[in-house]
Amino acid sequence: MMVTKKELKESLLALGVTKGMTLEVHSSLSSFGELEGGAETVIDTLKDIVTEEGSLFMPALRLSKELPLSDDDRKMGVTVKIKVLPSDADRTAMGIVADTFRKLPDTYTGQDTISTSGWGKHGKEAVTSGLDYPIHNGGKALLLGVDIYKLTAMHYVEGITPEDINKQFEPSEEINRKYPPEEWFMEAGHPPVKAWYKIQDMAYEKGLIKEMSIGKCKVMFFDIWSVVSLYENELKRDPYGLWGMKPGLEFRQLTISDLPSLLELYQQLDEDDKQCAFEQSERVWKEIEENPNIQYFGAIDNGKVVSTCYAVYIPNLTRGNRGICFIENVVTDKEYRNCGLASKVIDMAVAFAKDQHCYKAILQSGIARTGAHRFYENKGFNGASKKAFDMRLE
Repeated sequence: MMVTKKELKESLLALGVTKGMTLEVHSSLSSFGELEGGAETVIDTLKDIVTEEGSLFMPALRLSKELPLSDDDRKMGVTVKIKVLPSDADRTAMGIVADTFRKLPDTYTGQDTISTSGWGKHGKEAVTSGLDYPIHNGGKALLLGVDIYKLTAMHYVEGITPEDINKQFEPSEEINRKYPPEEWFMEAGHPPVKAWYKIQDMAYEKGLIKEMSIGKCKVMFFDIWSVVSLYENELKRDPYGLWGMKPGLEFRQLTISDLPSLLELYQQLDEDDKQCAFEQSERVWKEIEENPNIQYFGAIDNGKVVSTCYAVYIPNLTRGNRGICFIENVVTDKEYRNCGLASKVIDMAVAFAKDQHCYKAILQSGIARTGAHRFYENKGFNGASKKAFDMRLE
């Protein structure tokens, strides 16, 4: 059923949008189902309500939607691939409402890739300071058919995020060579949890968010700083817990000093695996250390190995004499799972394989471990290209 302009205006007034208000608006036009007049109706209705005594701000980021990843992208660890668009791009990932608003003659828009559009009494602030004005001057957020992950204002407090958190998701030099940062927005890795949804849940619990439906469109309305400040406070209080991560971890090759902790972790790999005497394992480790084609990698927390795998380089007479790398014994301590650690240690093993000019890396996973299979496929491993067979030797 079509939502009329009259119904849209009445609903927004009932929600609390008023004359003279400053709004940060994010929207999905399709979420309405059908809306009389489309994007122009959303813009005109908001202008009618807030009037020129108020202000409207919308995102003007010159970015494409997320693009599909190639197999090579996944092998490099790419998780997000977005193209930087030219300044005259007609459509962006911001949606048709924001794109239409950006191009109106009475709208002020910044010229940078990451910009904001503004209209009304304080609209010019969009050009010089983005969303600073609405954030710090009582502005309200209006989310039409989208959730907190579209709220650009959240980024304005992320400068206090610990650098080691940011670095975990930065693209590698290899990625940047293929996708120059001035032309692409790339990410390498996903945080274990979606922190902004934690903030959204906190805001709901505190009664900060008003909600209603307009047709099929779910609408959220709240004071910007009341919600953004929750995020800022959590980033100050416990940034690692907020993102489901562990602070102060060290990622490196393992040495003989790590052997006791490594053996302890291996008990979680297979509880039925009978451990040998430490002296015997120590002798085996010395053999491993003498073989440069075998490398053990780990995440270390205060001297404790909490995630690991090992890689074996196998020379090869085919494929132009390029070798094969076999990755085995991937395991993470149960108290540290879902923190992205296994992803990092596998990245170290793959980097070792590339350094050896291997043409492929191989790993095996139990046939019933479908969750692990999805994880490996997201890392760039192809679970459908070959079928593995093993023979247990007594």
